[in-house]
Amino acid sequence: MESIGLESARTNQGSIEKVRAKEQVAYLVDMAKADALDLPGESRQALELVDRHV
Repeated sequence: MESIGLESARTNQGSIEKVRAKEQVAYLVDMAKADALDLPGESRQALELVDRHV
């Protein structure tokens, strides 16, 4: 029975890591978009992207 619990814990840890990776990618993409929007003066849209993560 102990190996089933260990395997479940490993699966859950893998799922958590995937979620964290997706969140980190979304954050980096939004920050890049905000930087790109800030250049031509689209400050409002840039701030909306940043606000998602603050």
